[in-house]
Amino acid sequence: MFFDHITPLDDRALTEALETSGFKIIENIVRFLPYTTKSRLPNSLLLVKLYLKVPLAWRFLGQQSFLVAQKTTY
Repeated sequence: MFFDHITPLDDRALTEALETSGFKIIENIVRFLPYTTKSRLPNSLLLVKLYLKVPLAWRFLGQQSFLVAQKTTY
């Protein structure tokens, strides 16, 4: 996947687009959030907090990337 192709964005394409636009990537978590929060489990703030504190769970349940970038100054 590349920025100039017509495909869904992934973390690599977004990184390329941001760096081309003058941003520096600060943090990139490739598998962070699930595609959806709809599941058989109840909606619970406690479950969300627990999920965020257990990075090992991200590897198995995460499907979306999390990216932090900062605009570089010249």
